Amino acid sequence: NQNPTIVCPPDFFGCPQGIEPAITGSATSTRLNPNCQPAIITYKDEIMYQQGCSLRVERTWTAADSIHPNLLASCVQAIDLKDIESPNIICPANITAQPDLQCNAVVSWNNPGTSDNCSRVTLNSSHVNGGNFTVGITDVIYTATDACGNSSSCSQSVIVEDTTVPTITSCPPDVTVECDESTDPVDTGLASATDNCDPAPVVTFSDATVAGGCPQEYTITRTWTAT
Repeated sequence: NQNPTIVCPPDFFGCPQGIEPAITGSATSTRLNPNCQPAIITYKDEIMYQQGCSLRVERTWTAADSIHPNLLASCVQAIDLKDIESPNIICPANITAQPDLQCNAVVSWNNPGTSDNCSRVTLNSSHVNGGNFTVGITDVIYTATDACGNSSSCSQSVIVEDTTVPTITSCPPDVTVECDESTDPVDTGLASATDNCDPAPVVTFSDATVAGGCPQEYTITRTWTAT
């Protein structure tokens, strides 16, 4: 009598899932004598490592002679399941919008594209798609998380752009001063301005000076600018 033969299935490496032989493969045994009954094949698992989504099992396959069960052959198959790969995520391009009269904009966009090597992906966002955005730049951060807790993030910028220029509501009147008097705007007059979105637009000025007919005579053209 001879021990039966046995051939193990290849070691199995994959995503977290069931480890039934229908998934990971089964051992086979060839009859040495075609007149003999086929060997009885069984297996026994030993968990070598298990934590979170990671599992390593050593599966010992045994082929026993159907008439003489003490005639055995065995082999070991390694089954290694894990998912340590983060999902793929691609954020949409930055988007620019114009504000309404209240200086806000309702902005919508296409959600990021996601994929994962093992499982479905859960997508979370720091801001609501189709939400209300104020004037300025807002970074929207998306995070894609798979079933094993691996995650990836990306961001897009929502730009609400105020293109309405401020209005200078009053310019100080022209004024004539003596040569020894101050030409500082505090003394000669200040301009004021309003803006549809900025409660305090910045008002600046620039001076252009032209000499007059006398040494101490000159004319200042003062240009006021609101931003």
